[in-house]
Amino acid sequence: MNTSNSILPKKVLLIAQAPAQFYRIPLLEGTQHLFIGPDTDDHFDQHGASWQRLKLHNSWKDGCQLNAILNKTGFKPDLIAIKADASKRTHIYNLDALPGKKILLMGDTHHMENPLRVMLDYARSEAWSLVSSEHDRHHLPLFREAGLNNLIWLPCYTMNPYRHPPSEVVDNRVVFVGSLSPHHIYRQHVINELQKWHVKLYIASAHQAEAAKLYNSSFISLNISLNSDLNFRVMEVLAAGGCLLTDRLGPDSGLDLLFTEDIHYIGYSSVEEALKKIKWLKDHPGIRNKIAYAGFERFWGTISPDIQSRALVSCLQGMSAPEIFKAPH
Repeated sequence: MNTSNSILPKKVLLIAQAPAQFYRIPLLEGTQHLFIGPDTDDHFDQHGASWQRLKLHNSWKDGCQLNAILNKTGFKPDLIAIKADASKRTHIYNLDALPGKKILLMGDTHHMENPLRVMLDYARSEAWSLVSSEHDRHHLPLFREAGLNNLIWLPCYTMNPYRHPPSEVVDNRVVFVGSLSPHHIYRQHVINELQKWHVKLYIASAHQAEAAKLYNSSFISLNISLNSDLNFRVMEVLAAGGCLLTDRLGPDSGLDLLFTEDIHYIGYSSVEEALKKIKWLKDHPGIRNKIAYAGFERFWGTISPDIQSRALVSCLQGMSAPEIFKAPH
């Protein structure tokens, strides 16, 4: 980061529910870090003689108990980032008992049981320095109406991107990496219809590093959102130098604030249109390559982790967020 050491937090605690390798750690470059989550394992770094990861236990969800654990590790954070959603698995309360500034990085507020109500209640229960949405910018006005004014939009901020400049396509298929669980009804519909039309489709479940290689080497990388969320896949494809074909999102989602259709990505609103766009790209491979390169340059030049981190630190210091990261009214 190009932020002076005088204002940069030195020790950052990230609390989130997926395994640690799912996230970009450290969130802020050049800082000491500790990760705590229910789905991670304990890890002590012998070389650094410090704890890197701790498994979150239910008893630690009270700030006093968690502070006692931190005291035992000797890690005193000056910034605590909590990635939370309606599952409540990382909802930590009584945060005043913990040191440092606290930021809430809201994950999905578009699915699970009463996601907005659950997250509104949690956001209002604690004193946050900042509250951000990673995937649902269009929900932020509801949090403002609920009395929260310290809002910022950091799209997919905790994502761990893999940077692969666009390269020669080695696989002529349309690749889709992601879940096809029963919750993803529309996603299953799109995939099934494309298969009926004999689209050369490769469906995979892969870790982020392997997925990035697939995006980079495949002719087209397909995304299908869930309830209009701006998901990790959009950013992961562009960061990895892939050509993104994604369903269009509403104007408040932020997709078209970040990227321009037909320049940085290809959009569709129906299966029929997706089929036409796939054929069009196959007939114009040069255009496909230009879009992949433009999307890659746009991601790393406009909303990379380093750029978002600078915006975050600036806001923590009382300055206004860059226009692109301001929460909508």
